[in-house]
Amino acid sequence: DVGHDRGEDGPITVLVPIRSGDPLLTSTLAAQVESLDRARVLLLVDDDDAAGRAAAEGARARAPHRVTVRSYPPAARGTNPKVAKLAAAQPDEGVVVLLDD
Repeated sequence: DVGHDRGEDGPITVLVPIRSGDPLLTSTLAAQVESLDRARVLLLVDDDDAAGRAAAEGARARAPHRVTVRSYPPAARGTNPKVAKLAAAQPDEGVVVLLDD
């Protein structure tokens, strides 16, 4: 379980690019945050995705000391929106793990 490990280079940061549309998004994000109890979690949402932001904020409320919600402009046409958010995230410490919501 990545939530219980530290990487050789420091703490683990988990990046989760979010796109709403999945009816289980809120519960899935909450479960991910709970299972990653020692990791720093960055939830990456689009500025114009109100449902995604609401799900991310709900997950952040479970562990505000280690979960951050970052918002980005919508991806350019022809660009994968999840990849665009991952490229923009630039985590600043430790080992990085990517999870899909």
